[in-house]
Parts: sequence; structure tokens; C-alpha cells
Amino acid sequence: MTFAEVQNGIDLEVDYMTRYTDGLLLSQIFWVNQTQALHTYVREILPQVRPGATVLEVGPGHGLFLALAAERPGSSVVGWDVSASSLANTSWALERMGVDSPRLVHQNLHDAGTDEQFDFVVASELLEHVDAPETALRRLRDLTRPGGKLFINIPVNSPAPDHINLWRSPDEIWAFIRDGGLRILTTDVFPMTGYTVEQAGKNQSTLSCALVCEPV
Repeated sequence: MTFAEVQNGIDLEVDYMTRYTDGLLLSQIFWVNQTQALHTYVREILPQVRPGATVLEVGPGHGLFLALAAERPGSSVVGWDVSASSLANTSWALERMGVDSPRLVHQNLHDAGTDEQFDFVVASELLEHVDAPETALRRLRDLTRPGGKLFINIPVNSPAPDHINLWRSPDEIWAFIRDGGLRILTTDVFPMTGYTVEQAGKNQSTLSCALVCEPV
């Protein structure tokens, strides 16, 4: 499957993306694996976002990661998305959260240059949605300045109509990340609500894999 096929099969206009973004935010609250992945970001990334730091999130969705980064004093925060409709909903969500500092840009990651780099790059539940995930991962790596950090959250065993890529185990994720030219600093694996990691692995149920990486 390709991103174009997803677009043809699912109406990505404002009404759909509003429902989709609302669903993402609700899952962030009610699905324990999503909540724990967010806690990893709060614990591992946000304390390092000091005055003058630059933060990029690709595919900001419900805007919560952007909003939390924007609360860090003196930070400069930007969100990119290939979908203008999705960005409109991110903007709406940020407005409701009382956050107006993140800059939102209509930008395809695959078309982005690498002349601009950021101290922190966030890609939470992005890579399962993109064409050529290996190329996208390397682009994320190149957007992370030397000494910077990249936060990645990818689900395994999570087939969905808009998921182009499907990984079957955390080990597949770790190998994918290392092959993309990144050094893994921390890993966390969180099972879906009601499961242990062992049960989810045995039943091929969804696991969220949250990582902090740096360019090699």
C-alpha cells in the first residue's frame, strides 16, 4: 500500500481529519500504551528542552506533544504535516489548549531539505503512515543536529486502514532504527490496555515502542 492509495481510500478532508484528530487525542488519554509513550517523551525529552532549543514534530496530529514542548521557556517549536486538513485541526486543538507559539508548516517530509536542523525531532506514530519508511527515517535523522535527540514512537502489530507499514516485534523496530543510521539511547515497550508485554507479544496484540535516539 502507498500513501496515495490511503488518500484514495479515505477522505482526508477537514471533516474526516477532525474526527481522526479527536480520536487520536482520546486514545492518548484512554489507551494506556499511548499514555505511557507520552510519559516517556515527558520524562526523556522535555527536561532537555532548554532556552534557545529548537523542536520539530513531524505529523503533530492532536498537538499535545507540540503544546508540551512550547511550555518550555525560550523554546522554538514547529510542526510539519503533509495534510493541510490535519494542520488545520492541529491549529484548532492548540488554540483550545491556549497554546499559540508553535509554527505549523504544510510540508512533506520526503520533500524537505536538510539545510535546517533541530535540537529535538519528534515522530510519534508517524512512520507507519509514510511511503518509503527507511528514507523517511534517514530524513528525520538528517533533520536532527549533531548532539540532538530524536523521539520516535511506533506501534507493532497494529494493522489499520491508514497504516502503510506494519512491524511485528520490537526487535524489528530496533533493527529498523539502527539501519537508519541512529544510535538508540533508551527504549520502552508498552502493551495495549489489559495486556502485559509478554501476553501482547504472544497474541500479536498492539505494542507501542518508544525510543530516544541520536544520529551516529
